[in-house]
Amino acid sequence: CVVFFIERRIQNFMSLDLSNKKSYYHETYQDESNKRNFLLAMNCLSKPHFDSVSKYFNFSQFKKLVDIGGGMGSLCVKVKKNYPHLDCNVFDVKEVKDLAEEHSKENNLSGKINFIEGDFFKDKFPSCDVLCMSGILSDWDEDDKELLLKKAHNCLDEEGVLIVIESFVDEKRDKVQNLFETYFMTVELGKGFHYTIEEFEKSCKNVGFQDIKYLKEDLN
Repeated sequence: CVVFFIERRIQNFMSLDLSNKKSYYHETYQDESNKRNFLLAMNCLSKPHFDSVSKYFNFSQFKKLVDIGGGMGSLCVKVKKNYPHLDCNVFDVKEVKDLAEEHSKENNLSGKINFIEGDFFKDKFPSCDVLCMSGILSDWDEDDKELLLKKAHNCLDEEGVLIVIESFVDEKRDKVQNLFETYFMTVELGKGFHYTIEEFEKSCKNVGFQDIKYLKEDLN
């Protein structure tokens, strides 16, 4: 299995009390307006990186993509348009299914992107040859990060690929922007933190990944 990763660049932060993240997400998804606004915001932040994945990663040799915590399915929509042969699947909680199906319909892909209901901590990841996790790992502590990476490794084919889109901090942690991001993750999100690239590679190898590659992108 191979890990490709993209460094996600965050320019703005929302002030949210996420000390209990699982409870926060559950409560947010119970209110239709909050749910829609939250997922639209996540979609806006992630769009440049989804564009990069679709542009720089060649999906032509793969058969099935699963986007873990895929929300409205924006990555699947982008990839499906460029690679219509690919079986694209959003894996997320049932509360977001309606918006994911709405988003597919708005992009003339109704019925062409599957939604798989599941909790990425409680449920087994679907088998596939390409798995994506975008902005997922940073919310959690080291044990939970490695648990999710292990589940990813277990669900992939022998020649499968994990694509990770995340914010990383530099090894010295001496850049103001990186320090602020780490402070935000620790104070606002409880146990969450951003990996350094070295820490990320170590965790990947701990769960069985050996080949780790940086997928460069141009966000200018």
